[in-house]
Amino acid sequence: MRIQPRTEIIQVWQALARHTYANGVWEWGGAEGQDSLSDAEQLLCLMYPAQQLDGLRITRPDRTAPDVGKALDVFGDRATIPTKLISVLLEYLRTYRAADGSPTFSAPEHLDAPEHLDAPEHLDAPEHLDAALPVTDAQRTLDVSPSYSVSLSLALSALSFVRVFRRESKEVGEIAEELEILAQARLTAAMVGLLRSFVIEVFDVDSPEAQKLCAMVNQAQLPYGAVAAGLQNALSEVRAGLRDLTIGSGRGIHLANPKVLFSCGWTWGVTADAPEVDVAPPWDRQEQPAGIAAGSPHPYFTRLACAGIADLTSEQTRVSGLLEDEQQRIAAALQLRLELARSYWGTLAMYDRGRWPVEDQPWRLPTGESGDHVTLWVIRLAGSALEAQPHPLKTERRFTALLRDFASRTRVPDRLDDPDAPPPVYRQHHLDLPGSDTAGPALRWPIELGPSLMKAALTSAATTSSGDDRESLLALAETIWDRLAAKRRFSNGLWRSLSAAGSDQPSWSTTEQIVECLVVMAEVAATRPPVSELLTSLARDLLHEATHTLDRVLLDPRSGGTGAPTDTAALGLLLARARDALEDEPGLTLTLAQDVLRDLHRLRPPPDR
Repeated sequence: MRIQPRTEIIQVWQALARHTYANGVWEWGGAEGQDSLSDAEQLLCLMYPAQQLDGLRITRPDRTAPDVGKALDVFGDRATIPTKLISVLLEYLRTYRAADGSPTFSAPEHLDAPEHLDAPEHLDAPEHLDAALPVTDAQRTLDVSPSYSVSLSLALSALSFVRVFRRESKEVGEIAEELEILAQARLTAAMVGLLRSFVIEVFDVDSPEAQKLCAMVNQAQLPYGAVAAGLQNALSEVRAGLRDLTIGSGRGIHLANPKVLFSCGWTWGVTADAPEVDVAPPWDRQEQPAGIAAGSPHPYFTRLACAGIADLTSEQTRVSGLLEDEQQRIAAALQLRLELARSYWGTLAMYDRGRWPVEDQPWRLPTGESGDHVTLWVIRLAGSALEAQPHPLKTERRFTALLRDFASRTRVPDRLDDPDAPPPVYRQHHLDLPGSDTAGPALRWPIELGPSLMKAALTSAATTSSGDDRESLLALAETIWDRLAAKRRFSNGLWRSLSAAGSDQPSWSTTEQIVECLVVMAEVAATRPPVSELLTSLARDLLHEATHTLDRVLLDPRSGGTGAPTDTAALGLLLARARDALEDEPGLTLTLAQDVLRDLHRLRPPPDR
C-alpha cells in the first residue's frame, strides 16, 4: 500500500497530543464543539489504535515503541503516558453523568434544526418565514444512539487499558479503581440504551410502506402478491428470531400475521414507547430516560449500532473477560438483535437470484427517504451479512463491483475544486430525526459518505479471497484518501470538519473515522494476501522441475553429487522449505525453486559432445 497506516497513526497521535495537551492539561472540543460524542471520538483517536494494534500499545512502558513514546512525549515519559491517559479517561467519565450519577449520552453539538418554511407561532412577520428555530433545552439533553455505540467502544478500550496497566503499576490504584467502576457503569448504560433504541416497524401488506418495500426488492417485475409472499418467506427466520426477544424494545410485536411486513434495526435514540430494562445491581439505580424517537429503523443508525455491538461481542472482549455476568446477559440480547438486523438488511439488499435490489440505486426506504446516503449504509449492512456467512467467490466479486459502481455513481475520482458542487461522496448529507419535533423543532443529523466508503472498501479488501479484487478495493480506498486529504487534512495530520471547512479546529469525528480506516489498513497489511491460482500452478511446476533436476544430479556420477555433498544437501533443504511454503506463499516457493535450479546448473557436468 502507498499509505503507511502505522506512520499515519503516529502522526495523528503526535498532532493530537500537541493540540490537546499544549498547556499541560487536556483540552476538550474541536470543530463540532464539545459533547459526549465528540469527546469520546477525541479519546478514541488515541485509545482505539492502542488497543487494536500490538505495535502501538502503551500499557506496558517497557514495551512501548520508541516512536510511539516520542509522539506522545508531551504527556511525559513512557511510564507517565498511561497514567495521564487514565486521568483523562476518568475526567470524561465524570463529566458525562447526571446529578444522580447516571451516565448521559446527549450530543447537542451534532443536532441541527433546518430552516422552516412555516413561521414559528410567536413570529408572524414575513422576514421570519425562513428562520431556523433553535434547538430546545429538552432536545439538547436527549440521549442519541450514536453516542451509545461509541461509548461501547470507548468503555471497552478504557477497561482493557486500565486492567493491563494496573498489573504494571501499583501507583494508580485509587483512580484506576474509580475508572473501572465508572467505565462499567457507562458500558452498562450504553448497552441498555441500545436495547431501548432497537425498533421493529410493522405495516400491513397493503399499506403504502409495504408497497414501497416490495417495489424496492422487485427486480424481476413480478406481481405484487408474489413479491410480498416471497419476501415474507425469505424473512421467515428473522421473523421467528424477533418473536424470541425477551428484554428491551421489540418485545410483544405481533409478527405471526401473514398479512404484515416489517422492518427492524436501530433508530436515532430511545423510542417513545421503549420499556425500561430490568438490570441487576449495582446498575439497577441508573436512570433510563424516556425517549421520543419514532419507531422507524434507519440503516445509518443500524450500522453504527452494529459496529459498537461487534466490539462488545468480539473475541478480544471475551478473552479479556471485560464483561460481568449481568453485562453478558445484556450483550447476548444485543448480539441477537445484531444478527437479526444484519440478516434482515442483507436479505433485502441481495434478495432473489437475479439483479440485487441494492444494485438498483438509489435505495428507497418504506418511509420514502432515498439517496446515496441511504444506499451506502444498506451496502455496508449487506457487506456485514456477507462477512457473517460462507459465500462463493462470485458473490465476493459481485459485491466488489457493487462498491466500485457506487464509487462511480458518487464521483469518487472527481476533484473537490468546486465548493458549490462537490461530488456526492464528499458532500455533507443530513438525516431527519423523526419524533424529535415533539420537544422542539424537527432536527437533523449530519453525515458524510467518504470515510465510510473508504472503510467499506478496506474491510472488503481484508476479507476477499480474490487478489485482483483486493488490489482494486485498496486502490479505491487510496483514491478517497487522496481526495479527502487534498482539502480536509491539516499539515500536522489531523482532519477538518466538512461542515466547518474554514475552521482551524480539528474535527474529532472525521479524524476518528480516518483513524479507524488506518487501523483496518494495518490489519490488511498484516494479513496474507489471497493466493493466486496461476502463481501457485507456476510455483508447483517449477518445484517439480527443481526436485527432478536435483534427483538427476545426485544420480549422475560425473556431477557434484559425489564431490559436493554439502551443496546438494543444502539444496534439498531449500526444496523442502519451498514445498512447505507452496500453499500459503507460492511466490516464495517459486523463488526458492529458481535458486535451486540456478545452483544445480552450476553443479551439473557439461553435456557430452
